[in-house]
Amino acid sequence: MKTILVPVDFSEVSHNASKFAAALAEKAGDTRLLLYNMFESYLPGSDSSPLFEDIEDRRNIRLAALNNIRKELLSITSVPIECKADDGTSLSHNIKKIIVNEMADLVVMGITGSTRLEQILVGSNTLNLIRSAQCPILVIPPHAIFGHFKKVVMAVDLESEIDTLPKKRIEAMLKLFPAELHIVYVNPYAGAGLDAEQEFERKELETWLAPYRPQFHSLVQKNFVKALNKFVIDNDIDLLLTVPHKISYVADLFTHTHSERLGYHSKVPFIAVHE
Repeated sequence: MKTILVPVDFSEVSHNASKFAAALAEKAGDTRLLLYNMFESYLPGSDSSPLFEDIEDRRNIRLAALNNIRKELLSITSVPIECKADDGTSLSHNIKKIIVNEMADLVVMGITGSTRLEQILVGSNTLNLIRSAQCPILVIPPHAIFGHFKKVVMAVDLESEIDTLPKKRIEAMLKLFPAELHIVYVNPYAGAGLDAEQEFERKELETWLAPYRPQFHSLVQKNFVKALNKFVIDNDIDLLLTVPHKISYVADLFTHTHSERLGYHSKVPFIAVHE
């Protein structure tokens, strides 16, 4: 892993995510942190009309604030930390460009902001990136602290061909967070076991992930989010791994109401791994 990108909006949640990323970078070694802030090129006046300001002045103000965070993080990690600030109108669009231009291997970001407006803006941008980013997104819920990861859950639906999964990226994340691996399938039909195709898929998954000694669990529950949350809580899970493009159920994680979304509800970080 060479570059970890950390979007910062100066909220408490993004500040916590940056500290989590710094601790992770220190553990990973041979990497760099890139703190990134996007600002709009104008501010609304008292009558809501745009008040245009010098972009470079605003960039310098944001860079100064990012450098204050950088100084704090240097007490957590010895890896290089860089700061970057850009103007724009879409945070998710800008981050996607930064991922490509800076060849980021991982994005670490919070799911909410410190105010209701920030929760809407930052939350929607995080969910947008989870669905479509070009590299894994590690989502840090409020108050989550980096520590020793003992148990990791990988959510599956047993409907995807295993050969189409982003295996190298999944393996990279499992190596980054070495822990006891649990594979969880949520079955919405009470009393129904695995059919022949699902059983074949399960065996293929277990064969591929054999070096990690996975434990397989089939949960009977119509609500995918509730099932995962309960499993996470009951089993003291430290991290959840999902593949948004390959797991049909994962859409439910990000389309339920605010209180039911896994990212808002869970205290456990989760990774969205893309192709």
